[in-house]
Amino acid sequence: MNRYRSLGVVTGAAQLASADVLCRMSAAWRRPGAMKPFDLVLEERSWHGPASQSAANATFKIHVFDTLRAFEKRGVDAIVLPCFLSHTFIDELSANIALPVANIMSALSAHVRQAFPSVRRIGVLTSDAIRDNGLFERYFEAASFDVLHPLNEAGVDCVTSAVYGDAGIRSGHFYGRPIELLRAACADLVAQGAEIIVPGLAEIGLVARALDTRPVPLVDANLVYARYVAAAQFTQPERRFKVGVLGGVGPAATVDFMSKLVRNTPATRDQDHIKIMVEQNPQIPDRTDALLGPWHRSDARALRRLQDTRRGRRGSDRDSVQYGACVRRTDPAVADHSDREYADLYRRLSARCVSRRA
Repeated sequence: MNRYRSLGVVTGAAQLASADVLCRMSAAWRRPGAMKPFDLVLEERSWHGPASQSAANATFKIHVFDTLRAFEKRGVDAIVLPCFLSHTFIDELSANIALPVANIMSALSAHVRQAFPSVRRIGVLTSDAIRDNGLFERYFEAASFDVLHPLNEAGVDCVTSAVYGDAGIRSGHFYGRPIELLRAACADLVAQGAEIIVPGLAEIGLVARALDTRPVPLVDANLVYARYVAAAQFTQPERRFKVGVLGGVGPAATVDFMSKLVRNTPATRDQDHIKIMVEQNPQIPDRTDALLGPWHRSDARALRRLQDTRRGRRGSDRDSVQYGACVRRTDPAVADHSDREYADLYRRLSARCVSRRA
């Protein structure tokens, strides 16, 4: 069991529901086997963007990520994220922070498998953005479960309207129209053959008692998540490492290295490849000197003397030995040849250049 002492709570786009989760966590800490109460740190700046988003846009992602990074700097031990929309990009968050995140989808998946082992058809009450993202399909795989969503036959998305509408739950309306819409969605799921109904928005937990889903049980997602957090059952997943490539050795060499890295990575899909960050700057000063060391300057002088020889001036034996050493260092395929062999080759080449000039 993990020994977390403090938790950072990210409300994300579910401020009211987060308060409900915190209340349930207080009760869950009194259960047998639960950890001692943690110190809770709440985010200082909540999300003030649009209530219902067609997708988790970049602005919202940056807000959640910045909040997690702020908690990381403050020294909390783990993150509580009672927001389903934030879980549509949970893998991106986990890969870029060092703190473990209590995954609400992992909590629900484990609870359903344990409490309802024979269930195969799961009805889900969630928004259009989460439904289109396929979040529940990723955690309740098709081989074992059939995930059902309410049909919007009248052109009305009952769940999204009930939660995010002008008179929805997120605006503080817990009676009337939102309840009617959610009941209609539950009835639709029951008609499709759902064996249990699982909320996919934390706000639904605020009105769960008002929903009559009999004879199909309705999972209390907020309670399941609160007990999951209180038991400290979550751990930090294995972080994928990144490779930083400083492309100062030349663009062609950088491309060649990346090609070989991709070709030799055992991957079955794009997401299995190693994350590569490239800084291509071929204008780094003295890059050759930094890579090869001070000896390359003497090699350069030897090569210049060889060029002078080709123009008609003979080189010395010392030049030929230096030339051989240079070739051996720059061409591994001929590294077994001795400097004397290259010295002989150098003298014959030098003599040929002079004779032709004559």
